[in-house]
Amino acid sequence: MTHDHGESNVLRPLSLALVGIVVILGALGIVDRVNPIRRLDLDQEGTVSAAFSGLLLAAAAWVNLALVRTRQNTGALWLLVPVFSYMALDEIFSFHENLENATGINSDFWLAPVVALGAVGFFAAMRDPRTPSLARWLLLGGAFAWFVSQVFELVGHSVLFYGDTRLEAPNYAWWMVSEEVLEMLGSMQFLLAALVMLQVAGPLLPQLFDSLRLRTPSEAGSSS
Repeated sequence: MTHDHGESNVLRPLSLALVGIVVILGALGIVDRVNPIRRLDLDQEGTVSAAFSGLLLAAAAWVNLALVRTRQNTGALWLLVPVFSYMALDEIFSFHENLENATGINSDFWLAPVVALGAVGFFAAMRDPRTPSLARWLLLGGAFAWFVSQVFELVGHSVLFYGDTRLEAPNYAWWMVSEEVLEMLGSMQFLLAALVMLQVAGPLLPQLFDSLRLRTPSEAGSSS
């Protein structure tokens, strides 16, 4: 049964606020291409946008943790917790880029196992009959946004070689800004999808804070 308390109405203003932040960061990223400001560059690490993306993913991991601890028989959905946790840290510390620089192996190779585990968790959430239709649409929207962002990244980073000359794709900045904005929108939709699923079981805040509490063996056994 869906709990439609006043607390659940927070999701609408929250989604609008998150979209607004993403739009502002995207606009600032465009401004940065004209008047470079290090902390606003969407194409660099250690920036405001990277921190915001990391927070979105960390929040998605937290909400999915609460969901797994609240629901019974969640199947492989629990995989989304370590996947989003790793991706949040990777967004901030650039693990896969550092591995590529250290080994010379394309960063996609290092991300492939994470993506595969995330796909398993994604389909577990989609197939669960307790997942509301709104959450399914948000999950699909998040996956689509992430997929298109990777296509934009490939186009933006494509190069033409003439001898030893390396030329970036035309209008690289626009491809890059679009890619980063879509990534943030995708992460936002995954977060909102988890919140929609969690609110089915009751008020959000008690469940979120309860997920951080260590349980006794008897409590853990009764919830399995």
